[in-house]
Amino acid sequence: MSRQVVHTSFAFQANALATQFNELFGQVEVPTGHTMSLTAPDGPSTGGGVQSLQHLKLSPKGPGPVLVMGSLDTNKMTASVRTHAHLVHQVRARGLLLSVQLKAYEAVADRVRTFLESMGFQVTVEDAPVEAAPVAVPQGVVLAAPAEDRFWLGFIIGGGVVGALATIGTWLALKP
Repeated sequence: MSRQVVHTSFAFQANALATQFNELFGQVEVPTGHTMSLTAPDGPSTGGGVQSLQHLKLSPKGPGPVLVMGSLDTNKMTASVRTHAHLVHQVRARGLLLSVQLKAYEAVADRVRTFLESMGFQVTVEDAPVEAAPVAVPQGVVLAAPAEDRFWLGFIIGGGVVGALATIGTWLALKP
């Protein structure tokens, strides 16, 4: 006799959504050679919705990295879908090139957003993080010394000033 796994309310909703999403979008191929899926919770409970984050994944049919194209939270009814530029940034951080075509990805991402909004999710678009531009230091500019070196320099100068003031004070005190 096999035991049936009983899921909590949040885990049940998350599993049902993952099943529905994967049936609708699992066979859709995103050029070049990626398929979409939505992760389901690992166990029968999400800790009262605390661990209810699910990831939208693009998986290559062959070798290659799995890309996270977004996430959703059935507890908060929020979702985010990443832009193509965000995926490019994600793949470049791994030292690779993105093989997913821009137009094809945008079309699929729009379908995913429409689906999630029809399910009652508040969907946001997550663009690539803004990277700080490197600051060019003009030639001839001397960089400040590290803090350790400045400490000893200040210690020596401070000691010299205190010594000089003590000498002057002693001289004035002993002056006839």
